[in-house]
Amino acid sequence: MNLLLVEDKPDNVKEIQYHYKDKGWIVEIADFDNALNYIEEKKT
Repeated sequence: MNLLLVEDKPDNVKEIQYHYKDKGWIVEIADFDNALNYIEEKKT
């Protein structure tokens, strides 16, 4: 499972990231300005 967390302050979601990584998920963090670009890159 892949999860993209969108947050301008990555430290705010570190615990969420660690929680899901421990469950075997692929977790990425992007800020609001780059989230759509990140999604477009991953679609191809």
